[in-house]
Amino acid sequence: MPYTIVIDAGHGGSDPGAVYEGRREKDDNLSLAIAVGELLSRQGVSVIYTRTTDVYQTPFEKAQMANQADADFFISFHRNSSEEPNQYTGVETLVYDNSGIKQTMAENINGALSELGFRNLGVKARPGLVVLRRTKMPALLIETGFLNNEQDNTLYDEKQEEIARAIADAVLGTLDLETVTEADRRAAGTGKSFRYTGNLLPCPDRPFPHPPECRPYALRPSRPGLSRFSSRRGRLFQSPGRRLPPARKCHSDGTPPAPRRLFHPDYHLSV
Repeated sequence: MPYTIVIDAGHGGSDPGAVYEGRREKDDNLSLAIAVGELLSRQGVSVIYTRTTDVYQTPFEKAQMANQADADFFISFHRNSSEEPNQYTGVETLVYDNSGIKQTMAENINGALSELGFRNLGVKARPGLVVLRRTKMPALLIETGFLNNEQDNTLYDEKQEEIARAIADAVLGTLDLETVTEADRRAAGTGKSFRYTGNLLPCPDRPFPHPPECRPYALRPSRPGLSRFSSRRGRLFQSPGRRLPPARKCHSDGTPPAPRRLFHPDYHLSV
C-alpha cells in the first residue's frame, strides 16, 4: 500500500497570512505545496491537498480532512515573518513534540533546505498549533524562510524548483522510498546511483575501485537517502556536524578489517 500524505498550503482565501510589499504568504504556500505534491505523486505517494485554489479553511477543517482520509502524514507549508523586515532569516520546521518519525523527517527537510542556502533554525515543538495537535498522524509545519526577508525571498524565487525537490527527497528518504533525484538518474539511463561506503583511501597497492575482497570499502548501491554528508577540510562530517570515526586502511595483505557498521540516512558506511 502506498503512503498517503496530506499536503496543506497554509492560509488562503480571506486569510492572506503574512504580507510584505504586496507579497502574500498564501500564494507562496500554495505554489510550493503543489510542486512538492506533484513530485511525491510521481514516486507513487498518494497525495491529498487541503486546497489547490485560493480558498479559506479553518485549521480544524484541515486537521479533520487529514483524519478522515486516514493519512499517514500531514505536511503544512508556510512562510515565517518577523516584526521588522530583514530581522531574521532561515527555515524551521514545527512539530507537536520532538520525537518519532516526524522529528526525523523535519530534521531531514531542514538539512536539505540548508544545503540550498537557507539558515537552519532547527526543529521546534509547537503543541498549541491546531494542525499539529488535532491530527492523528505525524504532522509537520514547514516555515520556508521569512517572507519579509530579502535574502530568503531571493532564494525562494530563484530556487523554488530545487526547494520543492529538496523537500520531496527528504520526505521520500525518510520513508525509505526512491527519491526524485534517484528516479531522474535512473530514467536518464545512468543506472543505479552508487554511494561511497567507508574508507576514503584505497587498499595499499591496489587500483580504485577495490577488488571484491575489499568490498566493505567499495562502491555499491545503497538505499535512498534521508540527508547528505558535507565535506569539511577533507574529513567527513555527519549532518548537522557530528564527526564520523576515521577511515581505516585495509591490512597489509590487502584484506579489509572486520567492518563496524555505522548507519547514516544517506550513506552506508563500513569503518
